[in-house]
Amino acid sequence: MSGLNEKDSINLSFNSSEKKYQRIISNILDVIMEIDLNGQFIYFSPQVYDVLGYQPDELIGSDGIKIVHPEDASLLMDTIRDVIKTEKIMSVEYRALHKAGHYVYVLTKGGIIRDDGRRKILAVLRDVSERKEAEKKLKESEEKYQLITNNINDLISIFNQNFETEYRNDPVHQALLGYTPDELNNRNLLEFVHPEDRRHLIKIIRTGFKVGEGEGEFRFRKKSGDFVWLETKGRVFKDKDGENKALLISRDITNRKRVVQELKDLNDLKSEFLRRASHELKTPLISIKGFAELIMKLHREKLDAEIITMLEEIDNGCIRLEQIIKDLIESSRLESSELELHPSIENLSFLIKFCLNELKGLVKSRNHKVHLNLEENIITNINKEQIYEVITNLLSNSIKYTPPNGDIYINTVLKDEKVIVSIRDNGIGFTEKELGRVFQQFGKIERYGLGLDIEIDGTGLGLHISKKIVEMHGGKIWIESDGRNRGCTAYFSLPINKE
Repeated sequence: MSGLNEKDSINLSFNSSEKKYQRIISNILDVIMEIDLNGQFIYFSPQVYDVLGYQPDELIGSDGIKIVHPEDASLLMDTIRDVIKTEKIMSVEYRALHKAGHYVYVLTKGGIIRDDGRRKILAVLRDVSERKEAEKKLKESEEKYQLITNNINDLISIFNQNFETEYRNDPVHQALLGYTPDELNNRNLLEFVHPEDRRHLIKIIRTGFKVGEGEGEFRFRKKSGDFVWLETKGRVFKDKDGENKALLISRDITNRKRVVQELKDLNDLKSEFLRRASHELKTPLISIKGFAELIMKLHREKLDAEIITMLEEIDNGCIRLEQIIKDLIESSRLESSELELHPSIENLSFLIKFCLNELKGLVKSRNHKVHLNLEENIITNINKEQIYEVITNLLSNSIKYTPPNGDIYINTVLKDEKVIVSIRDNGIGFTEKELGRVFQQFGKIERYGLGLDIEIDGTGLGLHISKKIVEMHGGKIWIESDGRNRGCTAYFSLPINKE
């Protein structure tokens, strides 16, 4: 080494650097290329074959613009001119022609270098086709998403935990609410919510962020100043930064709310009419019943048998009318939610037996046989008088609508912290159509002229009242039947007292 002169030492260092440079080039995936200031290729690394299908010699000396897509040529030429003029680092994407005839998306980054005093462009070329294809699919997906969200009737919004809007389908918002996008930008959701509904909405959204979803109804102020009722469902998700966001989908239910209110008003009017009519009927009924009883008491010995029979029929008619009036009043009170529960701890098994004993005369008159299968102690928290009415209604229906010499089965089952009571008979049963209306107010099934040996008196309110009472107690009531003359089973469930 001591015999080497300075020139030889420099050459050795240069050769060593050149080898390192070649090793680096041969081990990277990107293409290294050099272009002179006229746009001619003067160097390509071997990787150009993997990207564009050419051997380096096939491209060196050719005009670089020839392998560029015609639509991208001006962009690339402008970029090269700017690099030559300013010597800034360039970064440009364009489509380059593959030897096989298709185009490849490439990213080229580079800048001016000096070699023996001459300027040229040294650049790195990378195949970005997969990324561009992914971007294309993403764009198409976003366009489809925008097309869908902008052409449905629902409002779609994304909010952060500060109730600030990060996305909304603006065309739908503008069509429904009247606001332009600029009028909603940088505004807090709560600014537009009716003051009476804000606390409710805050609770819904905060609960939603905790449990992952939520739903509710609230009023939103339109640009006109009117309020629109929105039914909103939301789901929480995490964005790319891990932040919780709420996706809300809201639907205009203003018309539905209006119809519901109108129906409620009509129902209230009907209930008020029934209440007033029932009370108005009471006074003359008391007079009729009272005078009939007084005549029987004071003059029975003077009356012939036919007159006595007539007076007894008047008395029986008054009793039936009293029951109708009682049912009307109770039904209207249930409809207007005036009836209160006032529960107490009771043994339901004892109450069922008590009701059956009260109806034993009716059972005997129809010559039915009753089969009991009851749990001994069924402790429930109920309003005794109301549940008595339910049991009596169901039992009397089975007794009346079962032809003489029938069988009635009363059963109880304890299941999932509730008791299920069933009353089954082998009577005339229900058709599928009849089952659909048995619990309706005045839903009496008329069976006149069918040649059935059954009782047909009733108001059509008993089952309706029973349903309301059972539901007030947190239970359910339903009836099953296989059809006409195949009997039926009435069920109702009640929660069992847990203490």
